[in-house]
Amino acid sequence: MDAYLSKANNAVPIVVIDYGNRNHILGGYSSSSMVSKHQREHQTQEPTRVSSDCTVVEERSNLESAILGRRVESFDALRAVFEALFYENFGWIKPEEEEEEEKNKKNVFIVEPILASRRERERVCQMLFEEFRVSGYAAENAAVCALAGVGRLNGISVDVGAETVDCATVSDGKIVESTCRRIEGGGERCCEKALSGTTVREGKEIYAEMEKWERMIVNRHLARVRWNADDDGKNGGGEGMESYQLPDGNKISVETKDAFALGDALYCCSSNTDDDANSKIVEAIQSAVENSFRHAQAGHFFSHGKENAFECVVAHGTESSVKGLRERLGEDIRTKIAPESAKVNVVASAPDYLHEKSMEHLSWTGGAVLGKVTWNLNQQISKSAYEEWGPNVANRSRNSF
Repeated sequence: MDAYLSKANNAVPIVVIDYGNRNHILGGYSSSSMVSKHQREHQTQEPTRVSSDCTVVEERSNLESAILGRRVESFDALRAVFEALFYENFGWIKPEEEEEEEKNKKNVFIVEPILASRRERERVCQMLFEEFRVSGYAAENAAVCALAGVGRLNGISVDVGAETVDCATVSDGKIVESTCRRIEGGGERCCEKALSGTTVREGKEIYAEMEKWERMIVNRHLARVRWNADDDGKNGGGEGMESYQLPDGNKISVETKDAFALGDALYCCSSNTDDDANSKIVEAIQSAVENSFRHAQAGHFFSHGKENAFECVVAHGTESSVKGLRERLGEDIRTKIAPESAKVNVVASAPDYLHEKSMEHLSWTGGAVLGKVTWNLNQQISKSAYEEWGPNVANRSRNSF
């Protein structure tokens, strides 16, 4: 395949896209730390009350949901999202209008969710080459990208998203396929918990009228995760109030005990935490690590032993910023699944050279890093390679155990 790879060109812009969430798609250039957040759902209300850390671009037509459970539900809807992203956000010229010198300036790096199917991978590749006429394409698993974002080749990725929590181990820069685990839950569980009773004390009507993705942003600031299942919280117990002021001056408040209930819903991946005190996230990590040791080819994990398996646990994703989540995760790993002699390190923050909010979008950030490396090393799929092999070329270039 090397014969078909195009020459490296550091000046060629590379668009990096992470489409692994239902309520937004992250896109930006690999040479820039800026991320644009493309809101796929049609907005019918007044300007939103909550602003995010990324630019929200409104969809101008009603689309059925393109992504459901981190899988592509509708390729037609995904195509419409890509059209808005490429032509409106990044200023691409449509194929029928572009001049000859523009044809080699469309390069895309896709951050794909774990458990992406062969069909999904091939269809996305086909769409980009045949409908958007890209000149170069590459893709990498979100877990590998997340580890790359913190400068690691080995570790455990815990992606706490809006709909699901994805866990997987990465060994020598490759995803260990048999360790991929997906748990239904994520930020939506917090929303269900907040709306199921009288949790919100101040601003309840405003909260109820918000879009779901807006409520998730509020929940990130209000929710608290307990130090352990029997504690009311590491600091301050269960008394008091937790508040978040919206950009328009309105305030959303909950009692501290209810803030911990929201955190329980997220951490246990269940809106009914009374009957589900155990964290499904920890169970998924334990299962993933055990599967790593069942595969002799799993490189780092197999050769370094379980004592070193937990030295790099990266909790990232849009909902990972909830206070106490990483501390609780580290405590549960130490007390429930790791050997006594094991060193447990849950990465608490992004490296100093990255934006402080990078942990929420770490897969995209790592994809931006790997995108530049891929093109510099001529490892992307070129147009001529696609013409030779067809959509299956996307699976031929897979980098996994």
